[in-house]
Amino acid sequence: MSEPITQSKYQIFVTFTKSVKLEVVMVWRKKVTSLADRTFREFVKERCAKKP
Repeated sequence: MSEPITQSKYQIFVTFTKSVKLEVVMVWRKKVTSLADRTFREFVKERCAKKP
């Protein structure tokens, strides 16, 4: 009688963990991308400024 309840709780937990993981990955990827983009722009700016 109690097994289906445990199963559904486990299923909910797995789904929740997956969604949270996905959120974290998306946020992390966005941060890394924006950081890389900013670094690249600064690098290009410096290179252009150094040219006579």
